[in-house]
Amino acid sequence: METPYVTTFFPVLPQLGQAYNKKSISPGFVMLPLRLLALILACTLAWPAAAQVRVLIGSTSRFAPDAGGQGYAYAVTRAIAQRVGYTKVFEMMPWARARMITEHENNVLLVPVVRVPSREAHFQWLVPLLEDDFVLVSQKPIEMKTAAQRNICVLRGSAAIELADRLGYRHLGLATDEEQGLHSLLAGNCDLWLVGRHPAMTLIQQVGRPVTSFYFSASLEHLTMYLAASRSFNTDEARRWQAAYETMRTDGTITALRHSYKID
Repeated sequence: METPYVTTFFPVLPQLGQAYNKKSISPGFVMLPLRLLALILACTLAWPAAAQVRVLIGSTSRFAPDAGGQGYAYAVTRAIAQRVGYTKVFEMMPWARARMITEHENNVLLVPVVRVPSREAHFQWLVPLLEDDFVLVSQKPIEMKTAAQRNICVLRGSAAIELADRLGYRHLGLATDEEQGLHSLLAGNCDLWLVGRHPAMTLIQQVGRPVTSFYFSASLEHLTMYLAASRSFNTDEARRWQAAYETMRTDGTITALRHSYKID
């Protein structure tokens, strides 16, 4: 009886299939290519090459004084990527969408992510990029004790919303990105803008306004922004990115970038 599955499995090797059907070669010899194919497939599935990694830049990534386009977070992440040989284009998108993708897909990197307890189990925390403070920004002096009665702009899905809840701020206007938050403040749609100090300074400068024309509150809460990864991100690949950052810290690259972006 013929075994048609052989010619089906080897459509590009009909002679091999015919030879097997005629019993002129052993089954073990025919199965060698199958074993090799299985080995190659297993190695492919087990090896998350850098080319499979996605790097997502949330729309709040311009959060340090700008010196060339995208801000300190982008510059550091790009420098790390170059060290590990990552050549794909970074994907820019609204932060809330980027966070959702990172939490639900494999081998995704996201920047920036503020590290707070509620997010601890949702990401791998690879590289601390920058320390900052949440502040309230306004166009005129406002007493802090009245903030809870004011309309406040805040980034949708951000750690700032959790802070607002803890502080009892209930009149919130949700912005898709920090640029929208600033424009809402300028248009008078909100009285205060709850945001990190660095992104606020950057965006104010980008719209051509002097930072000194705005009022900044004292720090509401200290924060650290990270390059984070999806929970399923490959451990070896994560170590490569972390090792590249550590090399940049020791060889002076990080110091030079911080100086370039005027970060103390």
